[in-house]
Amino acid sequence: MFNIIKKKIDSYVTDIFKREIANLFKKDGDVYLDHHLKSESWAVIKLDKDEHTCYLKFVDLGKQDLKTIMEFLHQFERPHIDSAPHVEQYFKNLFYNENI
Repeated sequence: MFNIIKKKIDSYVTDIFKREIANLFKKDGDVYLDHHLKSESWAVIKLDKDEHTCYLKFVDLGKQDLKTIMEFLHQFERPHIDSAPHVEQYFKNLFYNENI
């Protein structure tokens, strides 16, 4: 019985920890998006806590469409996009025009 309770508590604490870390990345992290038209895309979320501590989170975006990727980017205040020039401009126009 004790093991079942311990597993439930561990699961609960793990869920809270994961949620808080995710919130930190969204609030304070810079997201760098590497978008590809013909292959899979990915993102790196970089969170600098101080001059000696940096956390990275890698997100595989697969072959998502631009709308799904924009929804992903809207979670972050500071997106950085690496893509084909016309797609990068499209992203920037959509993102910055909607956040004015």
